[in-house]
Amino acid sequence: MKKIDEAIENYFAPKETKPFGMTELVKLINEEIVALEGKVNVEFEEPLEEDMADVTSGDARKFLLSLPKFSPSEAWGNPDSMEREGIAPFMKRVTPYRKPPTSIAGIQEYLNYLLRIFSEESKITSPGRIISSLIVMESLSSVLNSFGDASAGFVFEGWLAALLAGRQEGKRSEKGNLPIQDIYAFTSPDFPGIPVSLKLLTKGSTDIHGSYTNLVDAINEFPDTGVPYFVGLKTGEQIEVHVFSITRDNIVDVFAVRNAHLLAQVKGSPHSKLKGSKLVDLYKSLPWEERYEALQFSAGYSEKIRSKRAVARIDIEDMPPEARAAYERVRGKDLSMTEYKKQLCESDGVEYLHEAKSGGSQWHLTQKDMSRYAELLKVQAYANPIATIPMTSDSLEKAAAHHMTQLDKEIMILFSECKNLSDNLNKYFLQSKRANAIKNGDKAARNAKAVEEVASGMVEEEKAERSK
Repeated sequence: MKKIDEAIENYFAPKETKPFGMTELVKLINEEIVALEGKVNVEFEEPLEEDMADVTSGDARKFLLSLPKFSPSEAWGNPDSMEREGIAPFMKRVTPYRKPPTSIAGIQEYLNYLLRIFSEESKITSPGRIISSLIVMESLSSVLNSFGDASAGFVFEGWLAALLAGRQEGKRSEKGNLPIQDIYAFTSPDFPGIPVSLKLLTKGSTDIHGSYTNLVDAINEFPDTGVPYFVGLKTGEQIEVHVFSITRDNIVDVFAVRNAHLLAQVKGSPHSKLKGSKLVDLYKSLPWEERYEALQFSAGYSEKIRSKRAVARIDIEDMPPEARAAYERVRGKDLSMTEYKKQLCESDGVEYLHEAKSGGSQWHLTQKDMSRYAELLKVQAYANPIATIPMTSDSLEKAAAHHMTQLDKEIMILFSECKNLSDNLNKYFLQSKRANAIKNGDKAARNAKAVEEVASGMVEEEKAERSK
C-alpha cells in the first residue's frame, strides 16, 4: 500500500502534470498485491450484484469500461518501447505458455488461443487470461473501427508484432531495398524470427500486391521460410485471416498467374527469346542460384538496382588503364544503366549489360486468384481463413458476459474500484470548483481502501488454498 500512497501524494504534487491513469494503477497493484496486509471496512462506491449467474449486456459493458485501456500504435512493434512494455504482460497471458514457435504455423496457434475468449463453448477459468483477452481484443477493435485503412494497417502491424512476440521492421536491407517483411514474428535471443508481410484489405475489393524486385530479393534472403503473407480481409464486423507463403518453389508460378509480362527477359539476356510457358519452364528448371540470376534480368526487376550491382561486380584490379579511368568517373554515382553505358562504352575490358528500360514494377494477384489457384500456387491455407477476429463492441460484450460468471465477485469489484479511484483522482486534480474537488478526493481515498481490502482478501484466500 505504501507505493500506492506515494503515487497518490505525487499525483497532487505541483510537478505532476498528467492524470494518473488506470494503467499506472494496475501496475502498482500488481507490484504491491503480495505485500498487502490487513483489511479495512469500507463501503464500495458502486457495488456489483451478488448473483453473477444472470449477467446482462449492461453488466458486461460496465465491466469492459472498468478495464485498463490501451491504444495500439507502431510503438507496440518496438520491444524496447514503453508502450510495448505496458501491454506485454497482457499479451503474454493470452498466448500459449511454451517456447515460442519457429514456423509460420505458430501464427494460427497463437490466434486460436487468443480467440477462444469468443467461443460459447470455451471453458476458460483463469481470471488473468479472461481479463487480458478482453483488454487485448478491445484495444484492437476500438482502434480499427476508428481509423481508415491506411492508418489501421500500421496499427495492426504493431498489435500483431506485440501478440506474436516480435517486432516491426522498418530498416532497408543490405541491398538497399525497403523490407518486404512488415514484422518479424517470435523473435528471441536464440531465434531471429520469421519475416511476415502483412496486408489488411477490404474483403472482395483490394488486390494483394507488392514490389517485384523486393520480393525476388527477399526470397533469396530467406531460403528457409520464403516470405509468409498474413492477409486480413475486413468485412465490417470481423477480419478473416489468411496465411500463405511465397517461396523459392512457387515464386515463378505466382508471377505467371497474372504477371507473366514481368517475367520476360530483357534485351541482352541469353534467355530473351523465350516466351510464355517455355520461359516459365526454363525458370523452374534452373537451380535457385541460376534462377535468381535470371529473375534479376526479368522485365519486372528494377533497372536501377540491376545497374548498381553491375557496377559493384566489376573488379577494378583486372581493368586496363582506360577502363579503370572510366570506371573511376562513374563509381559511386547514382546513374541509370543508359548513362552508365554511355560513359563506359569505349572502355575495353568492361563487360556491361544491354537491357530494355524498366522500373520498379509491382506484382499483384486478386483475392479470387488466391482461392482459385491455391493448389497450383501451393498456398492451400489461403482457400479458407485460419482465424476470424471479431471487431464489434457487441461481440466483446457477449464474450465478457459469457466469462464474467467465471470471475469472482472480488475481481469485479477490484477493477471497478480501480476505475473509480482513477476517475475521482482526475476530477480532484482538474475541477475548478475546489469544494467539489475535495469531495472527489475523499471518494478517491475510500476507493483506495476498497482496493486494499479486496486485494488483501484475494491474496489471503490464495495463500490458504495453496497451503491445503
